[in-house]
Amino acid sequence: MPISLSWVWYTHDINVWEGLDMIYKERTRILRFLISGVLFGWLMILVMNKSGILDLIDTVVQRLVQDNESALKHGLFTLISGLASPTMTIVWTLVLAFLLWGFKYKIPALWALCTLLGGDVIAKIVKEVVQRARPFDHLAADDGFSFPSGHVFGFFILVALLWILVVPMMQNHLNQIYLRAFMILLLFLVAMSRVYLSAHYPSDTVGAMLLAYAWIQVAEWLYLALAPMMKKWSFLKNSKI
Repeated sequence: MPISLSWVWYTHDINVWEGLDMIYKERTRILRFLISGVLFGWLMILVMNKSGILDLIDTVVQRLVQDNESALKHGLFTLISGLASPTMTIVWTLVLAFLLWGFKYKIPALWALCTLLGGDVIAKIVKEVVQRARPFDHLAADDGFSFPSGHVFGFFILVALLWILVVPMMQNHLNQIYLRAFMILLLFLVAMSRVYLSAHYPSDTVGAMLLAYAWIQVAEWLYLALAPMMKKWSFLKNSKI
């Protein structure tokens, strides 16, 4: 998450309630992009080179997550995984965009959709480049390559959109903290569910988060660059930004 998070929350709230850009300029954005991008690139290289150390870490974490299997645990993680599927993430983002559009946040609504869809394209390209096979005991429904996790990537984007566009509109700062903590917990559970169901290695979920975070930095920069221009378009001139 962003550096000096408490300061970021405070300044973001000021920007929203003073009617300024929903996404604000930050000097640390390029640094966050570089750190997450470098970490993702390093992890991708380890995966492509079939690092023994990475395989060992993945195996240990998998065993910890999959230990103490029960019908309740299996059912819970299956439900969480289903609700965070790429298809469902698109549905949730469409609902978010619809609500934003209805409240005159038309440009943020379009940005939310483009951020998710653009990110999905990037994640798909990375999958095809890395071509990591899924764990041998994965479900038949989980086809395609394993790195990075599409479920975790998409859900991270959704959480980031809510974090950036919706949470700052809440006037109660304590409720903001509660909601953000809840979203982080859900993201953690989605990642655990994919490992528990043998759909992904733990490093697939970490890679998905790093890639999604780096992409969010790019998407925010694009918003800052394009939103003022888009506001001049006739059907977007009354949009809040």
